[in-house]
Amino acid sequence: MIRNIKHGQERILNKIIDEILWKEWDPIGVQWAREAARDEYSSYVPKVSAMVVSNKSSKEISDYLFNVETKVTGLPGNKGKCDQSGLLVVRARDKYLK
Repeated sequence: MIRNIKHGQERILNKIIDEILWKEWDPIGVQWAREAARDEYSSYVPKVSAMVVSNKSSKEISDYLFNVETKVTGLPGNKGKCDQSGLLVVRARDKYLK
């Protein structure tokens, strides 16, 4: 099921997703760099947002993030952080896209 969302809702959701990826996921550990690396994960926001709008589960979002960590960046990956981030994204969806 694809949710119908308004532009304002989409903007809010994208900002929340960006914050979650920056503060919770942060697979390469650049949050300490503050503004110098603030846009590091912005390129993943549209895909996660599309998954949210398509009503994907927290596990599907977590699996996507884990794939980015392990296949795209070549890191060993932290499944726990991916799971937590996926859960936070779904909670944000449920809260803001009623």
